Amino acid sequence: MPNARDAKLQANSLIFILGDTGSGKTTLTGTLPGKVFSYIFDPNALRSLRGMDIEYESFMPDVTNLDIKSLKKDGGVSRGDRYVSEAKLQKALESTAYLEWEKDFYQKLDDGFFEKYDWICFDSATTFLSLIMDRLLFINGRPGQFPQEDDYPSQMSTFQGVIRSLVGLGKNIYMTGHFDLKQDAADRLVN
Repeated sequence: MPNARDAKLQANSLIFILGDTGSGKTTLTGTLPGKVFSYIFDPNALRSLRGMDIEYESFMPDVTNLDIKSLKKDGGVSRGDRYVSEAKLQKALESTAYLEWEKDFYQKLDDGFFEKYDWICFDSATTFLSLIMDRLLFINGRPGQFPQEDDYPSQMSTFQGVIRSLVGLGKNIYMTGHFDLKQDAADRLVN
């Protein structure tokens, strides 16, 4: 029977840093010791990482429905001076970024890709959660629409599964996150 006094401690770190845009969360990735791999979901991340010895893959959010949303329940949406059925809109707005990331992640697991890295980074978890929600809304036949209360448990369950998979790799994990969305000085919507 094992005894706790004989247990070996894992030296792995799990760091989740939250902050405002521009507060240095991504830049801190460059201070991590050892070999670093980063999944980048935030379009601004490479501005901070440029010139650092960090290997990465990027998965950016999909373009979504830009029409004004209405609670009208007539089964379609206005697209300028024409009317588009929900079925056509759904096909046009299929969210694939999460699926592409998932395929990449499983392929890297199968290939033993992560074995050579000391750190796996997610920049940013906030944007990654948006990728999950975009996919859930598409699956539920509501691409580009407002999330409903019952969408959030599915989003969190998916995110928890991702975190458990990452932790299961026995690697150091570094994630960034944002408090909220806001406009930056150049009038772009950023995390």
